Amino acid sequence: MSPKRFAAHGDWRICWCGSLLMVEFCSAFNREGIQNYIQDIKEVVLSREVSSWQFLAVFEENALGTPEALEIADGLFNWYHENGCDSFTFVVSNAVQRMLVRKVVVGEFLLFGEKSEALQWLNEQYNNIELE
Repeated sequence: MSPKRFAAHGDWRICWCGSLLMVEFCSAFNREGIQNYIQDIKEVVLSREVSSWQFLAVFEENALGTPEALEIADGLFNWYHENGCDSFTFVVSNAVQRMLVRKVVVGEFLLFGEKSEALQWLNEQYNNIELE
Protein backbone atom coordinates (compact mmCIF):
# COMPACT_ATOMS: atom_id res chain seq x y z
CA MET A 1 0.00 0.00 0.00
CA SER A 2 1.40 3.40 -0.96
CA PRO A 3 1.71 6.13 1.67
CA LYS A 4 -1.19 8.52 2.08
CA ARG A 5 -0.66 11.99 0.55
CA PHE A 6 -1.40 15.05 2.64
CA ALA A 7 -1.39 18.77 2.00
CA ALA A 8 2.13 20.19 2.24
CA HIS A 9 3.03 21.77 5.59
CA GLY A 10 6.12 23.85 6.22
CA ASP A 11 7.16 27.44 5.59
CA TRP A 12 10.62 28.72 4.75
CA ARG A 13 12.45 31.78 3.47
CA ILE A 14 15.59 31.57 1.33
CA CYS A 15 18.04 34.42 0.89
CA TRP A 16 21.51 34.71 -0.69
CA CYS A 17 23.79 37.03 1.29
CA GLY A 18 26.84 37.00 -0.96
CA SER A 19 28.19 33.44 -0.70
CA LEU A 20 25.91 32.63 2.26
CA LEU A 21 22.68 30.81 1.60
CA MET A 22 20.43 31.52 4.57
CA VAL A 23 17.27 29.51 5.08
CA GLU A 24 14.77 30.32 7.79
CA PHE A 25 12.43 27.49 8.73
CA CYS A 26 9.26 28.98 10.16
CA SER A 27 6.96 26.06 10.97
CA ALA A 28 6.59 22.29 11.20
CA PHE A 29 7.16 20.18 8.07
CA ASN A 30 5.54 17.02 6.83
CA ARG A 31 6.83 14.79 4.02
CA GLU A 32 5.12 16.81 1.29
CA GLY A 33 6.39 20.09 2.72
CA ILE A 34 10.01 18.94 2.84
CA GLN A 35 9.72 17.62 -0.72
CA ASN A 36 8.60 21.10 -1.83
CA TYR A 37 11.46 22.69 0.11
CA ILE A 38 14.01 20.35 -1.49
CA GLN A 39 12.75 21.18 -4.96
CA ASP A 40 12.87 24.90 -4.16
CA ILE A 41 16.34 24.90 -2.57
CA LYS A 42 17.85 22.88 -5.42
CA GLU A 43 16.48 25.35 -7.96
CA VAL A 44 17.89 28.27 -5.93
CA VAL A 45 21.35 26.69 -5.65
CA LEU A 46 21.56 25.54 -9.26
CA SER A 47 20.38 28.90 -10.63
CA ARG A 48 23.24 30.75 -8.92
CA GLU A 49 26.73 30.32 -10.30
CA VAL A 50 28.88 29.91 -7.19
CA SER A 51 31.73 27.48 -6.79
CA SER A 52 31.83 27.69 -3.01
CA TRP A 53 29.09 28.74 -0.61
CA GLN A 54 28.02 28.48 3.01
CA PHE A 55 24.70 27.27 4.43
CA LEU A 56 22.98 28.79 7.45
CA ALA A 57 19.69 27.32 8.64
CA VAL A 58 17.71 29.23 11.25
CA PHE A 59 14.97 27.26 12.97
CA GLU A 60 12.21 29.30 14.55
CA GLU A 61 10.75 27.91 17.75
CA ASN A 62 8.00 25.79 16.14
CA ALA A 63 10.08 24.50 13.22
CA LEU A 64 10.21 20.70 13.40
CA GLY A 65 9.69 17.79 11.05
CA THR A 66 7.77 14.54 11.00
CA PRO A 67 9.86 11.35 10.95
CA GLU A 68 9.05 10.96 7.24
CA ALA A 69 10.22 14.50 6.51
CA LEU A 70 13.48 13.93 8.37
CA GLU A 71 14.08 10.70 6.48
CA ILE A 72 13.69 12.51 3.15
CA ALA A 73 15.95 15.37 4.26
CA ASP A 74 18.69 12.90 5.23
CA GLY A 75 20.43 12.90 1.83
CA LEU A 76 20.12 16.63 1.20
CA PHE A 77 23.33 17.54 3.01
CA ASN A 78 25.36 15.31 0.70
CA TRP A 79 23.73 17.11 -2.23
CA TYR A 80 24.65 20.49 -0.73
CA HIS A 81 28.27 19.37 -0.36
CA GLU A 82 28.41 17.95 -3.89
CA ASN A 83 27.13 21.30 -5.18
CA GLY A 84 29.71 23.55 -3.52
CA CYS A 85 28.63 23.98 0.09
CA ASP A 86 31.68 24.07 2.34
CA SER A 87 30.11 25.05 5.68
CA PHE A 88 26.97 24.07 7.57
CA THR A 89 25.78 26.31 10.39
CA PHE A 90 22.53 26.04 12.33
CA VAL A 91 20.63 28.24 14.73
CA VAL A 92 18.30 26.20 16.93
CA SER A 93 15.67 27.35 19.40
CA ASN A 94 15.39 24.25 21.57
CA ALA A 95 16.86 20.88 22.53
CA VAL A 96 14.58 18.94 20.16
CA GLN A 97 15.86 20.89 17.16
CA ARG A 98 19.44 20.41 18.36
CA MET A 99 18.88 16.63 18.53
CA LEU A 100 17.25 16.52 15.08
CA VAL A 101 20.12 18.46 13.46
CA ARG A 102 22.62 16.07 15.00
CA LYS A 103 20.61 13.12 13.71
CA VAL A 104 20.09 14.32 10.13
CA VAL A 105 23.18 16.34 9.19
CA VAL A 106 26.10 14.46 7.65
CA GLY A 107 29.58 15.79 8.33
CA GLU A 108 30.82 18.68 10.40
CA PHE A 109 28.60 21.57 11.39
CA LEU A 110 28.24 24.31 13.97
CA LEU A 111 25.26 24.95 16.23
CA PHE A 112 24.33 28.33 17.68
CA GLY A 113 21.51 29.49 19.90
CA GLU A 114 21.31 32.98 18.38
CA LYS A 115 21.24 34.09 14.75
CA SER A 116 23.48 37.07 15.50
CA GLU A 117 26.20 34.78 16.90
CA ALA A 118 26.08 32.54 13.84
CA LEU A 119 26.25 35.49 11.45
CA GLN A 120 29.16 37.01 13.37
CA TRP A 121 31.09 33.72 13.23
CA LEU A 122 30.38 33.26 9.51
CA ASN A 123 31.36 36.85 8.76
CA GLU A 124 34.68 36.33 10.56
CA GLN A 125 35.42 33.13 8.61
CA TYR A 126 34.37 34.10 5.08
CA ASN A 127 34.99 37.23 3.06
CA ASN A 128 32.09 36.83 0.60
CA ILE A 129 29.18 37.25 3.02
CA GLU A 130 27.09 40.36 2.54
CA LEU A 131 25.06 41.13 5.64
CA GLU A 132 22.50 43.91 5.52
